[in-house]
Amino acid sequence: LMPCVFPVLAIKVLGFAQHAQDHRAHRLSGLAYTTGVVLSFLGLGLLLLVLRAAGDNLGWGFQLQSPWLVAGLSLLFLLIALNLWDVLAWPGGWGTRWAAQKALHPIADACWSGVLAVVVAAPCTAPFMGASVGVALTLPPWQGIWVFVSLGVGLALPFSLGSWIPAATRWLPRPGAWMQTLRHSLAFPMLLTVVWLLWVLGQQTRSEVAFLWLACLTLIAGGLWAWGQSG
Repeated sequence: LMPCVFPVLAIKVLGFAQHAQDHRAHRLSGLAYTTGVVLSFLGLGLLLLVLRAAGDNLGWGFQLQSPWLVAGLSLLFLLIALNLWDVLAWPGGWGTRWAAQKALHPIADACWSGVLAVVVAAPCTAPFMGASVGVALTLPPWQGIWVFVSLGVGLALPFSLGSWIPAATRWLPRPGAWMQTLRHSLAFPMLLTVVWLLWVLGQQTRSEVAFLWLACLTLIAGGLWAWGQSG
């Protein structure tokens, strides 16, 4: 339910809705998503342990300490929102080819969703995971790695349970016109994530920088809308 985790899960919910009866696809997607989450936690854990050994003092969510990365993520979530609103559509056959690639590689798509969930979620999870990460960084490396793996399994668990236990998804209605409404409504959590990232950017730099980047994002959105209007 955290503001920087929910958007990624919301995208995965659309996948459940589109393949409501395909249990095998659900399970493979759940395994791939879990793999992406766990491998990302493992990578971040190894990086933290290596930097600890080198003498650097870094905390959890350190990857969002870079204003450039925060700005880039805010642009990414804006583009996702515009796509959900059908404002941003690839011209020509790009959209068809992209959809075909996702259809051909749904496992890779689910895995990358897990990676995105970890990258964006780390700062939100700091109040809950801070103690665990602190303990992990004081343990021998092989024990600390298991802490990070366990955290990854925990983050992936809700979606994994839904993918493996059909009863958890039986409440989903059959695919239909309602999916377009759901698609449009999920753009709002994306925009709330952009607002949160802009607040982070303002804390890292100055409020003027955040307002300037907000203006740039508005111009980008307007330009993309005009591009769509021109066909």
